[in-house]
Amino acid sequence: MKEIKLSNYFKVIHPEYIYLKLTPNNSIENKSTDRIAKSISTIFQGVSRHIKVDEGKLIKLYPFKRQFIIGTKYSYQLSEKVSYFIFIEKESVEFYFVIPKNYLSLLKEKIKDSWANVTIKEIDSIPIFNEKATKYQLVYSQENALSLSIDKRSSELLNSNLNIIDVLEESDKVGIFYNFIPTNQFSWKSEYKNTIQKVRDGLPTDRKKVSVNFVFKFLITIIVGISDLLGEVVSGKPSKKKGVSTDSLIQMERVIERMNKSVVSKSTYSKATDIILNTQIIILSESVDKLREINHAKSLSQSFEVINEGDGGNSLKAKYYSQKFNPNDYILKGAEINKISSGECQNFIALAGRKILDRFNFIDKVNTQETQVPEDLRTGVMCVGTNTYRGIKQEAYLSTDKEYQQLTLVLCGPTRSGKSILIQNLAQNAMQHNECCIIFDFIENCELSMEIANVFP
Repeated sequence: MKEIKLSNYFKVIHPEYIYLKLTPNNSIENKSTDRIAKSISTIFQGVSRHIKVDEGKLIKLYPFKRQFIIGTKYSYQLSEKVSYFIFIEKESVEFYFVIPKNYLSLLKEKIKDSWANVTIKEIDSIPIFNEKATKYQLVYSQENALSLSIDKRSSELLNSNLNIIDVLEESDKVGIFYNFIPTNQFSWKSEYKNTIQKVRDGLPTDRKKVSVNFVFKFLITIIVGISDLLGEVVSGKPSKKKGVSTDSLIQMERVIERMNKSVVSKSTYSKATDIILNTQIIILSESVDKLREINHAKSLSQSFEVINEGDGGNSLKAKYYSQKFNPNDYILKGAEINKISSGECQNFIALAGRKILDRFNFIDKVNTQETQVPEDLRTGVMCVGTNTYRGIKQEAYLSTDKEYQQLTLVLCGPTRSGKSILIQNLAQNAMQHNECCIIFDFIENCELSMEIANVFP
């Protein structure tokens, strides 16, 4: 019997990821990076859209006099995610994106839209950590509907994260990995309403239902009930109503209200209509000294306290993470998922701006203001050099306009600045386009004309 291979009819396509390194400059601002988060959410697709027909067969149904195409070979594209990685050493801070190849153009455009003058470079890999490195995950302390603090004018979180540099040694390194997983927005409003109703009713909203705080509130309820029952026995007057008395309920509500205020923050209100991303946050630390390695991981985790929201908000708490870390995994195994809004993501997706670059002057940055080559100078005959704009190289040419070609070109520059090389290149361009080239050289031993002549066979 002939063996039938499933791979001949059905193929699973794994996502291919591209690594981007971002180089900031002094004009960087983090006011609109929520646009990047919103763009990431558009990657989400339902299961049916992941299945594609690669090959088909035309079938005719004579009774209906119609033709149908039936698939003979299918493929299933696995879901894709986007990650943002901040890598920190004693004398270096680097920023990376991990982006699916299918959405590279879309997300690069949004990155440039959020950071107008950022330089983007495709690289082969991102920095890695040892398998034995200390790892923590950051998770919400409250339910997903409650929000962290949001301030579009501030880069306070990144500034707080980089405080770790002051205690790092030469061989130490730490990293923050944000794993953004696009998700369906359909059930979000229902989940949000349930949590907000709990807040208004004075009920606990702890993410961890079996916590000390939660158990304490439960014990308070029992104690109030027992004290009420003892009071009835001593007085000999049973309660008119079954269950807990009105006085007991009032006491219980007062206790719970003091522990869990029935208000929500402004950022929590705005989260109701915001775009939501499933997010995993991993803190990594590596050092030759294990104790120092652990302390760095804890210190970096505590730096997130600056975005904790007080009454009616949320906060992030660190938990030890023992699983193997792979930056290309769609979902990081064993890490809890937080439902984070695009507004909250703005805290995480941040680059170093002027203040941070001045404070940490060793961070790699673009020192000059980059400009594009004008459109009409990107093509021509006489190439004067190569210009780099946001990591993209552009050839610059002398103008081919008839009026400009009649003007005199004067080369000015000190010794060893490249004047002779430029003349060589211009002469070579001229000869390649069948133009005449005459060099008038009368200085000393005519070294310039000899150097140019050596270019040609």
